[in-house]
This record gives sequence, C-alpha cells and structure tokens, in this order.
Amino acid sequence: MPLYLLETKDGRIKQVLRAVCVACARRVAVENAREEGTAVWRDPEQSTVKNIEPDKGISGVVLRTEVEP
Repeated sequence: MPLYLLETKDGRIKQVLRAVCVACARRVAVENAREEGTAVWRDPEQSTVKNIEPDKGISGVVLRTEVEP
C-alpha cells in the first residue's frame, strides 16, 4: 500500500498516510482531522497529496507536523 504526503497549501500542516489511493488518503486525513477541520483535506485548493516513492531514498517517515502561525 503506497504512502502519501498530504500538505496544506500554506505549509502549516504535513502528514504522511498509508492508503490505497489518493482519494482514500484524503478520506483518512478527513477522518483524523484535528483543529484544522475536515474541509482543508477535502479541498484540492487548500491541500496537496503526493505519492511518496520508496525508491527515492526515504529513510524515515514523519507522521504529522504542524507549524505555529
């Protein structure tokens, strides 16, 4: 199952999810949303989803990061 990097467009929140597809990754992010709410993960105008390729030298995974405004 692939890994996906989900990131808010403003770069404040990043998270890595394991999901079957991009739509599934967004759904998991929505189901686990915190203070940011669910809309940010549903809306492609507010967040991005990128497939993390395992052959690109990834040696670890950050599950979730948040930056103070």
